[in-house]
Order: sequence, then C-alpha cells, then structure tokens
Amino acid sequence: MKSLASQSKKEYKSWSLKEQLAFWINAYNGLTLKLIINHYPIQSSFFKSLAYPKNSIRQISGAWDSITHDVMGEKLTLDTIEHKILRKYFHEPRIHMALVCAAMGCPPLRNEPYLPSKLDSQLDDQTKKFLSNNKKFKIDRKEKIVYLSAIFSWFGKDFVEKYGTKTKFKDHSEPERAVLNFISSYLSKDDKEFLEKEKYSISYFKYDWSLNEQK
Repeated sequence: MKSLASQSKKEYKSWSLKEQLAFWINAYNGLTLKLIINHYPIQSSFFKSLAYPKNSIRQISGAWDSITHDVMGEKLTLDTIEHKILRKYFHEPRIHMALVCAAMGCPPLRNEPYLPSKLDSQLDDQTKKFLSNNKKFKIDRKEKIVYLSAIFSWFGKDFVEKYGTKTKFKDHSEPERAVLNFISSYLSKDDKEFLEKEKYSISYFKYDWSLNEQK
C-alpha cells in the first residue's frame, strides 16, 4: 500500500490506458483487503445486523464513502476510485467482474495482480469464472427464467456503450439487452442460443454480503 501513496502522478500520466486501468483495479482490491484486515474481526452493530450479515463489510461504517486511503498524494475513498475514476474514465464494464468488495456476492479475488500485458485475458477469465457460478448466473429452461447477479442490475448501464444492441433481446430494457449481449459472448452455443431466441424473464439474485473469508 506504500507504493500507492508514493506513486508519482507524473509517471502515472505517462502510462498506457491498460497500465492505468490495471493500477486502479489492483489499488481498489488491495485497499479493500487492507480495510478488512484493519477491522477484523468485524464488529457488528444491532441495527446494521437487521439488514446485513454480522460478518459483512457493510458493518464497517464508511467503508466506501468515508474511510480514505493515500493514493498518489491524495486521500481517496473506495467509492471515488470505483465511480469517479474507474467507471468514469475507463468505460470498461469488465471491471465489475474484477473489483472485489470482500463479499460472497462479488467476483473472486485472483491469486495474481492485474497486469497490462495480459489484462484483457485476465478480465475475460474473471468473467468466465463469475458466470460459471450458478449463484451469479443461471438459466432455468423449464421456468424460462434467467437469473443474474445483482451486479448486472446495479451497473447495467455501464455495458450499453460497448455491448448495446437493438436487434437482439428485444423483450428487455436497453441495459438488460447490453448485459445479455455481453454475457452471451462467454457462453456455450446452447446457452447463447437460448438467450438469443427464447422468451424468458430476468430475475436478480439477492446479493450475498457475507464476508468472503477463509474457513
């Protein structure tokens, strides 16, 4: 984390877009882990426990919007990194398959840092892993329901720029069409065909905010 604080802005500005993107994904994930370590074991409150698990990052007051971290000489919150930097400047929806919020509902943490030289393949691999989890994505052919992670509901609009379509998935909203178009590019032929040709409803899984910790 010291390298984040001491990283030169001038040097950062000379980096390629992929270098900058990898830097911020690694920063977000590293700072989230640091936050959990600093507050572990997590102390729950009665009122927050009515809505979230007792071992959830949601029990940490200001986890995203108040607690700040030193990055390149600035005090930044996790919300600032995610919404004001990553989402605002990079227009790469696959970040939602890579950003780790320390909850069971979020994407898995890789056992390696994101590297500019293989960032595309890493993000694709993250997406495949995410979609292979039937608690994040599932097709119920019998009931004709497609179950999606709540992440796709919260950030569906982020997929429109790159994956928006007016010719497929016409029964669904613009963000949903973009999400389905994105997802279908990672699926088997049979699953892709179901999404593109069948009529079905979309349901979003309830997000699991339980702490993703080693048992």
